Amino acid sequence: MAPVDPVALVGLLVALVALVIAIQNLRIADIAARNDVLGDVRAWGGEVIDLLSEAEELCQLDPSRLPDDDLFQRRSALICRTSALWDRGRCFFHNADRELHGVQKPEAFRGLRPPILDLVALSHGLATGIDTSGAGRQRRALAFLRIRREFVSTIQKATSFSDAPGTVKKYEAYLGGIEVQPLPHDIRVLANAEDKGFELTFDKSLSLDSGGPPGRLAEHQGSPT
Repeated sequence: MAPVDPVALVGLLVALVALVIAIQNLRIADIAARNDVLGDVRAWGGEVIDLLSEAEELCQLDPSRLPDDDLFQRRSALICRTSALWDRGRCFFHNADRELHGVQKPEAFRGLRPPILDLVALSHGLATGIDTSGAGRQRRALAFLRIRREFVSTIQKATSFSDAPGTVKKYEAYLGGIEVQPLPHDIRVLANAEDKGFELTFDKSLSLDSGGPPGRLAEHQGSPT
């Protein structure tokens, strides 16, 4: 048996250690990149939550006690922000089945919209329908509240460090599989979206006000594109 060359053995051990370190560094880099994306998703979700809270509060204001055109201007701002946040969400939550639906559209708009973006789409419809005379404002406030609660639950699942896969590619796939609980059908009616496609489910047996009254009091009580 030929004697072992100690120099070659040391070189082999060094190479193995370097390989292990390189693999570990790649894993750390993957997790860091995933955390960056997760942080961006969380920041986006926070902006949506802020918007839904503002929209709920706006619905409860008495237009007669506001300056002229104030409600109209605030409604216009809400509509613009919901539209922008809807599209920004597409950067994280990609449409499914892009090769089967809407192939004539720009790539980001092809396919079936994820349910979490359906919540933002509904919010856009609700904001558009805010009546500057104040008509129906309590029911619309309830609708915003119900969507906000469902969105908070959904974005919490989307940004849980303990549940999210460790690489960006796997995390993006994970985001695409997050489900949303059924919503009252009344929300679809209020958003004037009965003729629009959604991936989330609407249930006519669910009551719009089953989550409690809107506004601060509630907080203190225990798709094709």
